[in-house]
Amino acid sequence: HRDGHYIPIEWTAWPVGDDVFGIGRDISNRVALERALVESRAVGDSVLGLARSAIITVSEDGIIEGFNPAAEATFGYRATEVLGKAVTILTPEPWTELHAASLERHGADAAPDSGGGVREIDGIRRDGTRFPVELSVSQVDHGERRTYIGVAVDLSERREAALALDAARREAERANAAKTEFLSRMSHELRTPLNAML
Repeated sequence: HRDGHYIPIEWTAWPVGDDVFGIGRDISNRVALERALVESRAVGDSVLGLARSAIITVSEDGIIEGFNPAAEATFGYRATEVLGKAVTILTPEPWTELHAASLERHGADAAPDSGGGVREIDGIRRDGTRFPVELSVSQVDHGERRTYIGVAVDLSERREAALALDAARREAERANAAKTEFLSRMSHELRTPLNAML
C-alpha cells in the first residue's frame, strides 16, 4: 500500500507482446473472512472436544457428519467408523424406524418438531449393548441445506442410582414395618401377664 503496510491481492497477468499486462484486486475482506472462519472452526472444534456430552451432527438425509470425543466414549465407535454412515447405526429398533419416519416427515421444506425438545430413547453401543439416552435435537438451516445437531447423555448411571435408591427406600420401609410389628408384639406380650397379675 502507498502508506507502507502490506495488503493481500489477487493478481492475474498475461503477456502482451514484449510486455506483461496485469490486473490486481484487493482481497483484504475475503482474507479476513477466511481467517475468521478458520478461527471460528478452531473454537468450535475445541468446544466439541471439551464437551462432556455426546454431540452428533447429522445431515438432513440422516448421515453422520460430526462425532465428538464424548460421542466416541458414549457409543464405543471412533469417529472415522461412523462418519458418512446413517445415524441409525446408533439406535436399535424401534428407534431406527421412528427416526427414518421423522426424517421423511421433516423434509428440507418443513420445520421439524424436534427443535430443542428433550426425550429419552435407547442407544446402542458398538458392542451391541442397549442403554438409555437423553436426547435433545436442534436444527440449523444454512442456505438450502439443513443440519441436525443431537446432544446425547448416557442415562445408565442415573438409572442405576435411581434403582439403588428405590431398593434402599423399599428396604427401609420393610425395616420400619418389622420394627413396628416387633414393638406391637412386645407390648402385647408384656401387657398379657401384667393384666393377669393386676
